[in-house]
Amino acid sequence: MSLVKKTLGALKQNGILYVMSESIPHLHRHYIRDHLPRRKGVLNSVEVRHMRVFDEIVPWKSSHPNPDVYEQGIISSISEYVQPGDNVVIVGGGWGVSTVKSAKKVGEKGSVQVFEASSQYTNYIRETLALNDVSTAVEVHNSVVGRTISTLGKSDTDEIIDPADIPKCDVLELDCEGVEMDILEGIELRPRVIIVETHGHLGSPTEEVIRKLEHLSYNIISTELAEGGDLEEMCREKDVRVITAIR
Repeated sequence: MSLVKKTLGALKQNGILYVMSESIPHLHRHYIRDHLPRRKGVLNSVEVRHMRVFDEIVPWKSSHPNPDVYEQGIISSISEYVQPGDNVVIVGGGWGVSTVKSAKKVGEKGSVQVFEASSQYTNYIRETLALNDVSTAVEVHNSVVGRTISTLGKSDTDEIIDPADIPKCDVLELDCEGVEMDILEGIELRPRVIIVETHGHLGSPTEEVIRKLEHLSYNIISTELAEGGDLEEMCREKDVRVITAIR
């Protein structure tokens, strides 16, 4: 059904006030917001320029619904298991929040490398690193590891890294929107810790990821929903969880 037919049907059934209350937030989120000036906000105590002008004024939620617990599953595992001096590799950088958290944990003697398929989000990661004064501790690569199924921004790089060529590391974080199983099938390295955000709706279900990690001789330390608060139900429905595994 076309958008026009849907609108006319809703107008006939519910009236003009209902259509306006539904259509204005939709138009703002999908057609207007991304063109407004960006501004700083905070995601899980990390400064990120993820907000847009008017985000705090419009009566509907436009930015992340739970900024204080953004990526809480991954961040809690980083806080618990990344050690000073570690070498960390992150596949799927997003806004760069877990990259900042990892860089601060490894300190001057450690290193962080992040691989992000979208050039737009690669720039966002570098921006987030600069905002949080950790740029020198991190290498950011605009690269695809294996393949892409879904990305936050457009996957627009020609640089493809085979999972077997992921750099040696102590901690490997995978948050790559459905490619997690492909990477686990192809990796040759065996880091001390692997942190995986599963995406069952995209072909990397939690149970399969657990079985694969156990086949690779890892012990599963924890499995939790990737996000809480307003996103908890969505994570349950789509099977988006964070698994932490240790050798």
